[in-house]
Amino acid sequence: GSVNVLFTDKTGTLTNGKLDVVSFLDGYGDEIATIGGELRELFNMSIAVNNESSYDRVNNKIIGGNITDRALLNYIKEYKCDCSVIKREEFNSKNKYMYTKIRYKNHDVNLVKGAYEVVSKMCNSYKDSVGNKKMIVNRDVIDRKISMLSSNKLRIIALAISEDRKTLNNMTLLGFVILADEIRDNVIEGIEMVKRASIQTIMITGDNRDTAVSIARELKLIDSDDDIVITSDRLNQMSDDEIRKIIKDIL
Repeated sequence: GSVNVLFTDKTGTLTNGKLDVVSFLDGYGDEIATIGGELRELFNMSIAVNNESSYDRVNNKIIGGNITDRALLNYIKEYKCDCSVIKREEFNSKNKYMYTKIRYKNHDVNLVKGAYEVVSKMCNSYKDSVGNKKMIVNRDVIDRKISMLSSNKLRIIALAISEDRKTLNNMTLLGFVILADEIRDNVIEGIEMVKRASIQTIMITGDNRDTAVSIARELKLIDSDDDIVITSDRLNQMSDDEIRKIIKDIL
């Protein structure tokens, strides 16, 4: 047989598949050197409770969940929250967020974590670095900060919270967790070898567009501005005729 096109997942194939938490940002996109007080409690609660992974105390390891959940929980390990889970919606590639409603301090609290471009649209306020709640006046400023980080190959997870809400609107942007996943050794050389064999490599990833493009450029999967990058949202909007017009450039 022969191969003309190679489709490859990114995480764990082109990268090491081991996400590490490298920093935190407040809801305005500014880095937090040290998270303290109530803000730390809210961060820990959002990371640990709104999470499909769990901490195995006996073997001192994180089990279950996806790679992002495990990386987040691994950062804080064991966490005890005096709360009860009322409702939970697992993360999926369509919604791009995970949602958990809990009972906490006699209030119903909604916890959301997921892609910034989705979670930010649910929010009209944010928490600053000392935990003060402020209204979002200029969303473009936050967008630019997050886009800059995404273009540096970093994965951005947004955290949002609200109380006594029946819908996921008018939430407060709690902050962001920044994670990194390094490229595997010899992957760039391997892609170059495949390219010399006239095999087209196409990377598939759940990362947002800026992060995906940044990694693809480092891997030399993108050589010019003419190379095609298609998000799932754009692909779902395209007609069959539109896809046929670009398929020759993809393959």
